[in-house]
Amino acid sequence: MERKVQEYFSEKTLIFRERRLPELATPIGYAALIEAYKLCVPLPKTLRAISEHHKIYTKDNWEILTPRHCPENSLEGHLVFALKHEGIDLGVLKKLFEKAEPAALEEMVSSKPTSAYTRKIWFLYEWLLGKKLSLSNNASVVKYVDLIDTQKQYAITGKKSPRHKIRNNLPGLPGFCPLVFKTEKIENFINKDLSLKSKESIG
Repeated sequence: MERKVQEYFSEKTLIFRERRLPELATPIGYAALIEAYKLCVPLPKTLRAISEHHKIYTKDNWEILTPRHCPENSLEGHLVFALKHEGIDLGVLKKLFEKAEPAALEEMVSSKPTSAYTRKIWFLYEWLLGKKLSLSNNASVVKYVDLIDTQKQYAITGKKSPRHKIRNNLPGLPGFCPLVFKTEKIENFINKDLSLKSKESIG
């Protein structure tokens, strides 16, 4: 099964789940994981793919990257790429964790116990599925890191998880946790402080 997943990771295509790519390219990150594990999930707004050309651009809800951005063709490679560059998509991650072998995730964390991203994967698996991986609290020698990258998505201050050395700044619970990506438009509205202006107008 793992060998077949590897093969899916390396396929070039022009069509992905009825979404046309701007050019022939290889889906990576969340797109690769969705295809490899046949996940029935709403697609993230923007997907990533690798082309053979050395040009980075965004078109038709695809961000096309260059060969040097290509992650390792594995569960770990695409999952780490997704968390690092695409932010956290809880819907995709939950369905992925339901299908992925727990042993593969345990090996991933055990081989890189100080990595911020494998610790995020570890935390998210246990938080979303409500069950623990067979891992000891082996993250005790590292510093806490925020789960959500606040440069990409909105978050709360959060609470510390000593087991994973993760600061859980997700704005919700496993059953309901809406995540919002930061955009220039939203930031502009926030900076206008419309709540204060409305209070002043009413006053």
